Amino acid sequence: MTFWKMKVVIIQRKEGAYLNALELRPTLLGEIKEARGGDPELEKIKNDVKRGKSPGFLIQEDGTLIFQGRSCVPNKETLKKRILEEARNSPFSIHPGGNKLYKDLKQTFWWSNKKQEVAEFVARCLTYQKVKIEHQRPAGLLQPLSVLLWK
Repeated sequence: MTFWKMKVVIIQRKEGAYLNALELRPTLLGEIKEARGGDPELEKIKNDVKRGKSPGFLIQEDGTLIFQGRSCVPNKETLKKRILEEARNSPFSIHPGGNKLYKDLKQTFWWSNKKQEVAEFVARCLTYQKVKIEHQRPAGLLQPLSVLLWK
């Protein structure tokens, strides 16, 4: 998935173009770190981790909450929607199905009720609806109806 923002500055000269500056920084992970303070569910989990009650969760040195190697995302709709759109529009997996999208996000991010939110996101997407495969048997040839002799 492409969760990185790249800023490239090119200076054009008569001899040709030269790469002047290249800046690469994580954008979504930075937004997650900024938004983590306002979520009461994550704060409760952090307090449980400090008391040793939440197995699988860790708190990193910068204060980021991690669950089994995945970043915990605060319960902010705009942030989750941005993550889903970024994963859907990735050049490496253009419009994957709902299961593939969930499995890709499962490797990197954790939030409660993620599977249902991914399913709802896929159901609302117009592109997903257009390319949806019909899981029905082909109808076959038409069979004519027999003609009745009387009413």
